[in-house]
Amino acid sequence: TGQGPLRITAKRVAGLNRLTGDNSGYQGRIDIKGRPSDTDDGLFVEFGAAENLGGELDELHMDALSLGQHAFLYPTANVTLPADVNRGMTVNNAGVFCPDGVVLTTYWPLRLAGEFCKQGPGTLRLGGAISYGADGTGSGGTMRVTDGTLGVLSDAAVAGLAVTFSNDVCLAVGPSLSRGLTVAPVVQEAANGSGGRIRLTIDSAAAADMKPDRIETVVATLPQGSPDLTALVGSVERVRGYGVPQLVKRTVEIDSVTYDQYVLEAERQGLILIFR
Repeated sequence: TGQGPLRITAKRVAGLNRLTGDNSGYQGRIDIKGRPSDTDDGLFVEFGAAENLGGELDELHMDALSLGQHAFLYPTANVTLPADVNRGMTVNNAGVFCPDGVVLTTYWPLRLAGEFCKQGPGTLRLGGAISYGADGTGSGGTMRVTDGTLGVLSDAAVAGLAVTFSNDVCLAVGPSLSRGLTVAPVVQEAANGSGGRIRLTIDSAAAADMKPDRIETVVATLPQGSPDLTALVGSVERVRGYGVPQLVKRTVEIDSVTYDQYVLEAERQGLILIFR
């Protein structure tokens, strides 16, 4: 409990720390910093529930959780950070490590004051609005996804975000996006030196919650002349109840400006009974 700040730092060596227990009575901010020289092998802080990170605040604080200098949140179980607690996350050259089989869903607003790195074979789902710069007035920022799955649940979660994917990373988009990515993504080369590709799908959990008969969701809306997104997609993966979506490229005009828009389309499949 209390309102004072909690600071977790790596003064000599980086490593693993833990936040445990029901801390929903805690009204302070959490500041986690690794060391500038640690690159991707920084300070990892385990947690297994949203309550580990504090309780609801009276007003929004974007720095309720600050990650800097290669510090990484490390969820040990599936966790959802809800939108209604007035807690934001500020990231400066730090990020999240999601282990295999673990899904971290965050609706907290996210502010990038430096690069955001998603590591680990698990899934990070972004739903809260994103802003940039120390005061939130910047026009864009960068994210690096080294492995696993990145889920995009809202247009506001990725507006202005430039994402660099490692080869064979999965991008899962929510079923009702209207803009999607607004900056052309980059995919790094495969280990054999060939051109990198991502896997693309519709976020199955979000689709299951909405249960639409038809899904038409926007993966990206890019300025004309941007690299062709279809060339960066190695495969489109099946969505339970809908089969394999189709990736369609079309031209749209928004506020008198012409864009290339990439859309995933899928129809709900009926139940098929086989009698023998």
